[in-house]
Amino acid sequence: MGRAAMFVVMGFGLAAGFISMNIRNATNLLTESQVGYYNYSMARNLARTGVQRSLRYIDMNPGIPNYTPPTSGSFNGGTYTTSTTQSGDTMWLNVNGVYADTSYLMKTKLLKSTKPFPAVKGAVSIRASPIDINMTGQAGVDGRNYDSSGTNLDSDCPDPSFTGDKPGFAVMNSTDSAEAYNASSNIFGNPKTKIDTTTSDPSAFIDEYTSNADTTINTPGTHSGGTYGTAEFPKITVVNAGEDTNFAIKFTGGFTGYGILAINGNVQFSGGIDFKGLIVVYGKNNVVDFTSTGTPKIVGGLIVAGRAANVTLKGTGSVGAKIAYSCDALFKARNLSKLRYYGVLEWYE
Repeated sequence: MGRAAMFVVMGFGLAAGFISMNIRNATNLLTESQVGYYNYSMARNLARTGVQRSLRYIDMNPGIPNYTPPTSGSFNGGTYTTSTTQSGDTMWLNVNGVYADTSYLMKTKLLKSTKPFPAVKGAVSIRASPIDINMTGQAGVDGRNYDSSGTNLDSDCPDPSFTGDKPGFAVMNSTDSAEAYNASSNIFGNPKTKIDTTTSDPSAFIDEYTSNADTTINTPGTHSGGTYGTAEFPKITVVNAGEDTNFAIKFTGGFTGYGILAINGNVQFSGGIDFKGLIVVYGKNNVVDFTSTGTPKIVGGLIVAGRAANVTLKGTGSVGAKIAYSCDALFKARNLSKLRYYGVLEWYE
């Protein structure tokens, strides 16, 4: 009886030991599994971080064509490495995230696209009524398509949506068409003036321009001129005098720029303006005065919107002031780096 009891006790002991060992092994396996999944998740997150950081670096360096982001980085105890290949507007971005003894590879194919751009229907497109157009001296408006210098007629255009000659003035109704038509004999285009109510409402684009502006001028008073963008690096400039036209921003020096110029309120250019790209005049009440003593030139397109519009263009000398339509200048303004983004074509992981 004693021997049988001893065997029973020994059996229970062995069973308990076996169960305890299995529990311990299961706990170890569960711990290893959890640690392994944690390492996997961290490596995967590091790869995603590498993709996001690389795209952010590209966004932060819009003035550098085909900018290559840093090839490595670290975050939260792990690392990642990147490799990029670019061909035109397509970029292949591969990122390998490493955490502890685990790595995770992420492959992407991205296409750089352009954000929506206002429809320019003429050398001067007006989405406001009534309008008051004042053209004196040698002032001229030309809707025929010029190259980006504004000196040579050009039949080619890099973007089909801009191609072809435009009217000198595109307006909202017959009364405004007559106002524009009779403003000067120096208006050219196909035709000279046209009723076109499809001119884009620039208010849909202003938030984009103000939030991405390279330069913002919003203090009423007299300002000197300056250079606001070049053909190689076009920029976004916002001049905001506010809704009260009793307060004006006046430029007494030469104003030179390339890209997009957004104007709100009473703005005067009396020291000469040479701007290539898109000028957008937005707001409820706008008085824009290009009455420089020199020869102001706007090459690209001018859009005026609001409840009413007052535009004065004065030219002196043998050439005089000129607003000339140019799809080439508009194309460069449309494709400035801050208005482009990468969309995903392929994503493999």
